[in-house]
Amino acid sequence: MKMKKRRFLTFALAMAFVLSLFPSVGVKAYDESDEEETVVTAVAPLASVLVTITEPTIGAAASNSIKFDSTLIDAIATGTTPEKAMTLGWVDENGDAFTGSFEEGKSYTFRFMINALWGYSVSDETVAYINSEDNPAEFIGIEEESIDEEYSCVYCVYELEYSFETPATLIESVNLSVTIPDTGTVVAEEEEGYSAIATVALASGQNCALSEGVINGRFIKGMPSGREGFDDAYEGTIEAGKYYYVEFLLVADEGYEFSLDTKVNVTGAVSCAIEEDFSDDDELWVVAKVLAKAPEYTILDGDGSTVTEGSDLVVRASGDLGKLTDLLVDNNSVKDKAELTAGSTIATIKAALLDTLTAGEHTLTFVYTDGEVSTKFTVVKKVAQATVTTTEAPKEEAKNAKTNAASPKTGDAAPLMLASILMLMSFAGVVVLRKRKINN
Repeated sequence: MKMKKRRFLTFALAMAFVLSLFPSVGVKAYDESDEEETVVTAVAPLASVLVTITEPTIGAAASNSIKFDSTLIDAIATGTTPEKAMTLGWVDENGDAFTGSFEEGKSYTFRFMINALWGYSVSDETVAYINSEDNPAEFIGIEEESIDEEYSCVYCVYELEYSFETPATLIESVNLSVTIPDTGTVVAEEEEGYSAIATVALASGQNCALSEGVINGRFIKGMPSGREGFDDAYEGTIEAGKYYYVEFLLVADEGYEFSLDTKVNVTGAVSCAIEEDFSDDDELWVVAKVLAKAPEYTILDGDGSTVTEGSDLVVRASGDLGKLTDLLVDNNSVKDKAELTAGSTIATIKAALLDTLTAGEHTLTFVYTDGEVSTKFTVVKKVAQATVTTTEAPKEEAKNAKTNAASPKTGDAAPLMLASILMLMSFAGVVVLRKRKINN
């Protein structure tokens, strides 16, 4: 009897020793309340794990080999997840299994899953590092694999992307211009777009382009804000002195990217803003605030003309002929009397009208629906020439001859007679002197 007791005690001590070696193993206990058998399990959660893979390099072959630093987990990087939702190991940009060599300019993802060994657990709070604590993998989700009817193995799935692409260059600023239609233009939403939009033009060398998939330059109701409906389409008439909001989409070129700090410089706009809720590294939605101004019309040809009496005056202004409401000369309307031709606006003032003007400077004014432009011109009158009648000359000469014949002679011929006497006396003196000289 004593022998049996010793053997039983020895067996009990041995079993107790064996059980002490496995503190986390479920121990059957007796619940006196319901007399049912339960299992009490001690579970130690894992805060982090470290797995090791072959570091990818350009030209190297992809390897799905994976190691782990703990005897508490099992790491898997081949096949698929238990629910067949994802491929494990190296996958390409399309999520397909990759077994080739790594190439420059592409991205690859390493996907794996872990499960804890008996007595431990993993969860979405368990951090998995690859090769070092500088590379935490992204937690994807939890999947279970049923071993039997009573037991399931829980897996945590992770992945980490490796990119061999050249980092994109940040676009720090963009320069462009926005021009809205002339005042008086009606903006309305139509079946295939809008009746009028603004013109958006990028300067050269901006490393981005205007998107071809949207209507750039459409008018909206306001600047980006928390107010709902700010980007609804605007409909109405463009009026001078009012502000309008123009929306457009910029797309970064390959190898470039935007940020919310990218500065957009818009010529022709009072200000602009980025629609942050709709923009990202590749696309930038921008709204420009533009003030509508009356157009500045100019004289293209005939400015400061001089017109001679009997000639026409031709002047060309920059405004659209369809918007011309009046044509004035010295503030008097001559639109119905002038000849008007398109191309911007060519006005021909006929000589018949000009000849009624006084000589000197006058003003011609083109009046449009949204502005006007004037020019000066000078009218020169022709000078009248005197007429000489030749038939009067013989009558005048005959009258003078008759008057001379009737007039008595006076001493007008005396000087001539005196000169003749003196010449004779001089000649006689010379002869006498010469004769005396011969005789001597």
